[in-house]
Amino acid sequence: MIRSLRLRTRLTAWYGSILAAALVCAGCIAWFAMRANLYLAIDADLHDRVLAAAADLEQEVHQHGRGDLRDHLFEHAGADAWQIRASSGTWLYRSAAAMENDTPLPTLPRAARVPAFSNIAIRSGRFRAAAASADDGEGGTYTIQIVEPLNPVDMALSGFARTMALMSPLLLLAACVGGYWISGQALSPVDRITSTARAITASNLSDRIPLTGSHDELQRLAETVNGMLDRLEQSFTRMARFTADASHELRTPIAFIRTTAEVLLRRSRPDVELRQGIRDIEAESVRMTALLDNMLALARADAGVEACTLQPVDIGAVVVKACRTAAAFAQLKGLELSAASFEPGIEVEGDVALLERLFASLLDNAVKYTPAGGRIDVAIESALDRVCIVVRDTGIGISPEDVPRLFERFYRSDKARSRDSGGSGLGLSIARWIVDAHRGSISVDSHPGTGSEFRVVLPRSG
Repeated sequence: MIRSLRLRTRLTAWYGSILAAALVCAGCIAWFAMRANLYLAIDADLHDRVLAAAADLEQEVHQHGRGDLRDHLFEHAGADAWQIRASSGTWLYRSAAAMENDTPLPTLPRAARVPAFSNIAIRSGRFRAAAASADDGEGGTYTIQIVEPLNPVDMALSGFARTMALMSPLLLLAACVGGYWISGQALSPVDRITSTARAITASNLSDRIPLTGSHDELQRLAETVNGMLDRLEQSFTRMARFTADASHELRTPIAFIRTTAEVLLRRSRPDVELRQGIRDIEAESVRMTALLDNMLALARADAGVEACTLQPVDIGAVVVKACRTAAAFAQLKGLELSAASFEPGIEVEGDVALLERLFASLLDNAVKYTPAGGRIDVAIESALDRVCIVVRDTGIGISPEDVPRLFERFYRSDKARSRDSGGSGLGLSIARWIVDAHRGSISVDSHPGTGSEFRVVLPRSG
């Protein structure tokens, strides 16, 4: 039931419950401490008085004997409730209060100088008694008992209990009201964070929760929410750009295919012209299929569906296979492709299919943007815990302002990545994803007119 209440109310309820338990515990502890202190005060007074009475009695017997002892006691008795009994069982003295209440007297051992304390309940109430023994001068003892009423103690304890019973609810109520107000003040920044977060939609993802500079938990919460909004905005921006770029990329080949088909269907045409038109449609369809495959691969990677099974892979064999495939295209374009000799048996933790796709993309990129007569070099540099694969070309290069965005999806620099070369702007994005999936890194060093150098660093197996 309490979970359905507002957080402010739940906090106040928990605070009130804890405070109520604390008040009960504190009241009980205070009551018992007060009771113990009152009893200690009474016992200390009775202790001194009963020992003083025993000493006086022994001194009187020693100086004047037992003859007029009873008269002496009656003269100095006062109004205290006290009594003295001889070892023979006869009462030497009993005050009026003692006789009235018929106060019982304990039997003590001879020369019991340590007072014996007891609580006595008789008709007129509860009493605290202290008894001690004194030498009667003839080999016997007198038992002396002094009694003090406990009614004042009981009244004080009862008054304290009533005060606590009356004041505790008032204190608890005041504390709960204060706690409710304090919790409201403490949670008001959370309400502001909630209101701001609710107001943020896809149209205003750039809005952020203002920070208070308090460096407390609420500021950390606001910073966390702002960080989440930053990631959402980046993801939304990438998705919107990806959708727009994909629409643009697909619209062009579809429009080309449609236009070519319409032109071919308008009137009868020679077989040569028809075949050429069909070949153009086929080429554009192949390009569109490759584009869709790349888009699907990136979409599956973003969704975490694309599997990457890591196992020891001979990276040299993968690079050699990619070079053999790219060599035919390089020869057709009049390029020289050279793979430097490297240490055999170099293994990395990787997925063979994805690594083959990675180096095929890098070599295809180098072939596309290297003019005829140029050169492409591939090398493997091995270290203790990593392997670096270098793909270097003498192509047209990339301008410095384009390098930071080179791995973005559908991004093309004006010179190096034009549609005329057949690139879709997804090859290097897929290469970056493959490298990230292998816990590696990829970098590029390029200058216009001098060529480019791509370096892939992968962790070595074992």
